[in-house]
Amino acid sequence: MITKTILKISFSTILQCHNKYKDDWGEFMSTILFVCLGNICRSPLAEGIFREKLKQHSLDGDFHLDSAAIKGYHVGKSPDKRAMMMAKINEYDISNLRAREITVSDFEKFDLIIGMDKKNIESLKDISPLIYHYKIKLMLDDYAPSLGLSELADPYKGNLNDFQTTIDHLEIACENLLKEFLEL
Repeated sequence: MITKTILKISFSTILQCHNKYKDDWGEFMSTILFVCLGNICRSPLAEGIFREKLKQHSLDGDFHLDSAAIKGYHVGKSPDKRAMMMAKINEYDISNLRAREITVSDFEKFDLIIGMDKKNIESLKDISPLIYHYKIKLMLDDYAPSLGLSELADPYKGNLNDFQTTIDHLEIACENLLKEFLEL
Protein backbone atom coordinates (compact mmCIF):
# COMPACT_ATOMS: atom_id res chain seq x y z
CA MET A 1 0.00 0.00 0.00
CA ILE A 2 2.72 2.47 0.99
CA THR A 3 4.82 1.45 -2.03
CA LYS A 4 1.94 2.09 -4.46
CA THR A 5 1.35 5.52 -2.90
CA ILE A 6 5.01 6.43 -3.19
CA LEU A 7 5.14 5.20 -6.78
CA LYS A 8 1.95 7.09 -7.65
CA ILE A 9 3.38 10.30 -6.16
CA SER A 10 6.63 9.79 -8.07
CA PHE A 11 4.76 9.00 -11.29
CA SER A 12 2.51 12.04 -10.89
CA THR A 13 5.42 14.31 -10.05
CA ILE A 14 7.53 13.24 -13.00
CA LEU A 15 4.64 13.64 -15.43
CA GLN A 16 3.94 17.15 -14.19
CA CYS A 17 7.60 18.06 -14.69
CA HIS A 18 7.71 16.34 -18.09
CA ASN A 19 10.92 15.54 -19.85
CA LYS A 20 13.20 16.87 -22.54
CA TYR A 21 10.89 16.58 -25.54
CA LYS A 22 9.18 19.74 -26.74
CA ASP A 23 6.53 20.18 -29.38
CA ASP A 24 6.66 22.72 -32.24
CA TRP A 25 5.61 25.52 -29.87
CA GLY A 26 8.22 24.75 -27.22
CA GLU A 27 5.78 23.06 -24.84
CA PHE A 28 7.05 20.05 -22.92
CA MET A 29 5.58 16.66 -23.81
CA SER A 30 5.04 13.54 -21.69
CA THR A 31 7.26 10.69 -22.83
CA ILE A 32 6.46 6.97 -22.76
CA LEU A 33 8.58 4.03 -23.88
CA PHE A 34 6.98 0.60 -24.38
CA VAL A 35 9.40 -2.34 -24.09
CA CYS A 36 9.32 -6.05 -24.93
CA LEU A 37 11.94 -8.66 -25.75
CA GLY A 38 12.42 -8.04 -29.50
CA ASN A 39 10.36 -4.90 -30.26
CA ILE A 40 8.46 -6.58 -33.10
CA CYS A 41 5.20 -7.72 -31.46
CA ARG A 42 3.98 -6.43 -28.10
CA SER A 43 5.77 -3.09 -27.69
CA PRO A 44 5.04 -1.77 -31.20
CA LEU A 45 1.42 -2.87 -30.78
CA ALA A 46 1.27 -1.01 -27.44
CA GLU A 47 2.80 2.09 -29.04
CA GLY A 48 0.37 1.98 -31.97
CA ILE A 49 -2.69 1.40 -29.81
CA PHE A 50 -1.78 4.13 -27.31
CA ARG A 51 -0.99 6.55 -30.17
CA GLU A 52 -4.46 5.94 -31.64
CA LYS A 53 -6.14 6.45 -28.26
CA LEU A 54 -4.28 9.76 -27.92
CA LYS A 55 -5.48 10.82 -31.39
CA GLN A 56 -9.08 9.97 -30.45
CA HIS A 57 -8.77 12.41 -27.53
CA SER A 58 -6.80 15.03 -29.56
CA LEU A 59 -3.79 14.48 -27.28
CA ASP A 60 -1.30 13.03 -29.75
CA GLY A 61 0.67 16.30 -29.81
CA ASP A 62 1.14 16.18 -26.04
CA PHE A 63 3.13 12.94 -25.99
CA HIS A 64 6.34 11.52 -27.40
CA LEU A 65 5.96 7.73 -27.75
CA ASP A 66 8.48 5.08 -28.69
CA SER A 67 9.07 1.38 -28.28
CA ALA A 68 12.24 -0.63 -27.78
CA ALA A 69 13.64 -4.12 -27.31
CA ILE A 70 15.48 -5.67 -24.41
CA LYS A 71 17.58 -7.60 -26.94
CA GLY A 72 18.67 -6.26 -30.32
CA TYR A 73 17.66 -9.34 -32.31
CA HIS A 74 15.57 -7.36 -34.81
CA VAL A 75 17.09 -3.85 -34.82
CA GLY A 76 15.96 -1.87 -37.86
CA LYS A 77 13.26 -4.36 -38.83
CA SER A 78 9.52 -3.74 -39.17
CA PRO A 79 7.13 -5.30 -36.68
CA ASP A 80 6.20 -8.95 -37.16
CA LYS A 81 3.93 -9.34 -40.22
CA ARG A 82 1.21 -10.93 -38.10
CA ALA A 83 1.35 -8.01 -35.66
CA MET A 84 1.02 -5.54 -38.54
CA MET A 85 -1.83 -7.50 -40.11
CA MET A 86 -3.81 -7.82 -36.87
CA ALA A 87 -3.12 -4.17 -36.02
CA LYS A 88 -4.51 -3.15 -39.42
CA ILE A 89 -7.62 -5.32 -38.95
CA ASN A 90 -8.16 -3.50 -35.63
CA GLU A 91 -7.58 -0.11 -37.31
CA TYR A 92 -4.10 0.59 -35.92
CA ASP A 93 -1.09 1.36 -38.09
CA ILE A 94 2.31 0.17 -36.87
CA SER A 95 3.86 -0.31 -40.31
CA ASN A 96 6.20 2.68 -40.00
CA LEU A 97 7.77 1.49 -36.73
CA ARG A 98 11.24 -0.05 -36.63
CA ALA A 99 12.78 -2.16 -33.90
CA ARG A 100 15.50 -0.68 -31.75
CA GLU A 101 17.30 -1.76 -28.60
CA ILE A 102 16.83 0.13 -25.35
CA THR A 103 19.74 2.29 -24.20
CA VAL A 104 20.76 3.51 -20.75
CA SER A 105 19.97 7.08 -21.86
CA ASP A 106 16.31 6.05 -22.42
CA PHE A 107 15.86 5.89 -18.65
CA GLU A 108 16.67 9.57 -18.38
CA LYS A 109 14.75 10.61 -21.52
CA PHE A 110 11.43 8.91 -20.82
CA ASP A 111 8.94 9.72 -18.06
CA LEU A 112 7.49 6.22 -18.09
CA ILE A 113 8.96 2.91 -19.27
CA ILE A 114 6.45 0.08 -19.57
CA GLY A 115 7.57 -3.54 -19.86
CA MET A 116 5.27 -6.26 -21.12
CA ASP A 117 6.30 -9.12 -18.81
CA LYS A 118 8.23 -9.75 -15.59
CA LYS A 119 11.40 -10.77 -17.43
CA ASN A 120 11.29 -7.42 -19.26
CA ILE A 121 10.96 -5.66 -15.90
CA GLU A 122 13.90 -7.58 -14.43
CA SER A 123 16.03 -6.75 -17.48
CA LEU A 124 14.98 -3.08 -17.40
CA LYS A 125 15.95 -2.84 -13.73
CA ASP A 126 19.29 -4.53 -14.48
CA ILE A 127 20.04 -2.01 -17.25
CA SER A 128 18.62 1.07 -15.52
CA PRO A 129 20.42 3.20 -12.97
CA LEU A 130 18.67 2.69 -9.61
CA ILE A 131 17.47 6.30 -9.55
CA TYR A 132 15.12 5.57 -12.49
CA HIS A 133 13.51 2.33 -11.25
CA TYR A 134 10.36 4.21 -10.23
CA LYS A 135 9.69 4.92 -13.93
CA ILE A 136 9.47 1.21 -14.77
CA LYS A 137 5.95 -0.29 -14.85
CA LEU A 138 4.42 -3.63 -15.86
CA MET A 139 1.76 -3.15 -18.54
CA LEU A 140 -1.08 -5.43 -17.42
CA ASP A 141 -0.28 -5.50 -13.71
CA ASP A 142 -0.24 -1.70 -13.47
CA TYR A 143 -2.79 -0.72 -16.14
CA ALA A 144 -5.16 -3.68 -16.53
CA PRO A 145 -5.39 -5.43 -13.15
CA SER A 146 -9.05 -6.29 -13.89
CA LEU A 147 -7.81 -8.89 -16.40
CA GLY A 148 -6.29 -10.90 -13.55
CA LEU A 149 -3.05 -11.29 -15.51
CA SER A 150 0.21 -9.70 -14.48
CA GLU A 151 2.00 -10.30 -17.76
CA LEU A 152 1.19 -9.78 -21.42
CA ALA A 153 1.93 -13.10 -23.14
CA ASP A 154 4.29 -12.94 -26.10
CA PRO A 155 2.35 -13.92 -29.25
CA TYR A 156 5.53 -14.41 -31.33
CA LYS A 157 5.40 -18.23 -31.32
CA GLY A 158 1.60 -18.28 -31.44
CA ASN A 159 -1.10 -17.84 -34.04
CA LEU A 160 -3.32 -14.95 -35.14
CA ASN A 161 -5.70 -15.55 -32.24
CA ASP A 162 -2.78 -14.94 -29.86
CA PHE A 163 -2.07 -11.63 -31.59
CA GLN A 164 -5.74 -10.66 -31.28
CA THR A 165 -5.68 -11.50 -27.57
CA THR A 166 -2.58 -9.32 -27.20
CA ILE A 167 -4.38 -6.44 -28.91
CA ASP A 168 -7.49 -6.94 -26.77
CA HIS A 169 -5.43 -6.81 -23.57
CA LEU A 170 -3.41 -3.83 -24.77
CA GLU A 171 -6.56 -1.90 -25.62
CA ILE A 172 -7.75 -2.23 -22.02
CA ALA A 173 -4.34 -1.34 -20.57
CA CYS A 174 -3.85 1.62 -22.91
CA GLU A 175 -7.29 2.98 -22.09
CA ASN A 176 -6.48 2.81 -18.37
CA LEU A 177 -3.07 4.38 -18.93
CA LEU A 178 -4.75 7.25 -20.77
CA LYS A 179 -7.23 7.67 -17.91
CA GLU A 180 -4.29 8.13 -15.52
CA PHE A 181 -3.00 10.98 -17.65
CA LEU A 182 -6.44 12.56 -17.91
CA GLU A 183 -6.78 12.48 -14.10
CA LEU A 184 -3.52 14.41 -13.52
